[in-house]
Amino acid sequence: MIQRTNKNEIRGRIHKRIRSKVRGTPQRPRLAVFRSLSHIYAQLIDDSKGQTLVAAASSEEAVFKGAGEKAEHGEKKATVSAPPNTAPLKAEKLPKAEKAEKAEKSAKAEKGEKAEKADKKVAEKAPEKVAKKAPVATKAAGGNVAGAKLIGKAIAARAKEKGIKQVVFDRGGYIYHGRVKALADAAREAGLEF
Repeated sequence: MIQRTNKNEIRGRIHKRIRSKVRGTPQRPRLAVFRSLSHIYAQLIDDSKGQTLVAAASSEEAVFKGAGEKAEHGEKKATVSAPPNTAPLKAEKLPKAEKAEKAEKSAKAEKGEKAEKADKKVAEKAPEKVAKKAPVATKAAGGNVAGAKLIGKAIAARAKEKGIKQVVFDRGGYIYHGRVKALADAAREAGLEF
């Protein structure tokens, strides 16, 4: 029987090989990236002390929300605004009547006049069913490139606050494309040198 290769073990071996060559110092810390299916995390690490200097994660609400929110530890977090074409993480809750109207408008645009009559009958009988058909907006979160760009900008902003300009990039054994590349490019654009 053929054994199935565990991708995480392979990534671990690659990461171990990268870490044998890449070290973070107080002057030039290591920018370590970890990604899961739904989130992406970045840390600036001083390997000589074994200490994380700065961190940013897509699981933090402050990165995606507004400016000047306080962290749990009492520090002020650097915030980055989302690109204009992305929707907020959580949609605002609307009353059922407004949801039904929004869903009806989107359904009219897609289906045309023939389906309009049938939709009105359904909306009159059960507005909850119409509300379920509403299109889902694209969100900036850690599971996509837009979210990774926000994390890259956030880690660069936080590094600037600490006086860090140069870093060594540790891709964590991941292939340098997609979210990992987007995070690195956004961090470079925001002022980090690596």
